[in-house]
Amino acid sequence: MRNDWGMRGQMQGAVVSVAANIAEGYERNSRKEYVHFLTISKGSCGEFRCLLIAGRIGYLAKETSKDAIEDTKEISRMLKGLIDSLKT
Repeated sequence: MRNDWGMRGQMQGAVVSVAANIAEGYERNSRKEYVHFLTISKGSCGEFRCLLIAGRIGYLAKETSKDAIEDTKEISRMLKGLIDSLKT
């Protein structure tokens, strides 16, 4: 990654937000709030995936970007599955 600290910071924030919102929602002891925070987490995952387009403009190695995009798609699928199971 080039020395673009703004992009790097935004990417780090999105990644941390994924895990932090899962943890915070779980600690709320309410299914409704847990689902709410899981939804925020899923949104942060999407934000990170969008930022990974930086690989296409030379900020990241293309292979690194491609692998991370696939990983975030899988994480989003898992979060959706958890959200759906909690809604039933």
